[in-house]
Parts: sequence; structure tokens; C-alpha cells
Amino acid sequence: MVKLRHVKDHMLTTEGRRLALERHHFMESFFARFVREYDGEL
Repeated sequence: MVKLRHVKDHMLTTEGRRLALERHHFMESFFARFVREYDGEL
């Protein structure tokens, strides 16, 4: 995940940045939930 976190910063087009930002938010939400599940909080 560490490498994927920076993809959004390297997009060259407006559309690429928009898509990368959407996917970045999805990835952050996914991993936050994953950690909570792993820790037994969900």
C-alpha cells in the first residue's frame, strides 16, 4: 500500500488525477476498515 499511496501525485492529466484521487480515497477506506476488522473492532 505504501507505493500505491503516491500514485495520485504522479498523474499528468486532469482526468487521471480525478480517477486516482477517487481510487485513493477508496483504498484508504478499505485499509482503515481492514485494520479495524483485524483488530476485532468490527
